[in-house]
Amino acid sequence: MVYHALGRRKESDEAFRQAVKYEPPTEQSMLARVCAFRGDLEPAFAYLAAAYDNRDNDLWYMKGDWLLSNLASDPRYAAFLRKMNLPE
Repeated sequence: MVYHALGRRKESDEAFRQAVKYEPPTEQSMLARVCAFRGDLEPAFAYLAAAYDNRDNDLWYMKGDWLLSNLASDPRYAAFLRKMNLPE
């Protein structure tokens, strides 16, 4: 995320590829957060779905997570919150 914030897309992409290799299936929400922060919405929602399916422990605080703020205007985000039984 730091590389992305600095505008260093190549390094950001490589760091993300490395993270994908090592992130356990039960922690896919972190990959969703990184994708959302980078503006990569399609993979962000795919990782959120995987996180839900794998019972990712970090989903409990997603509602207030600023790293997911890029998803807020997408109808899929509201649908995911409903799926999690969280208020929109």
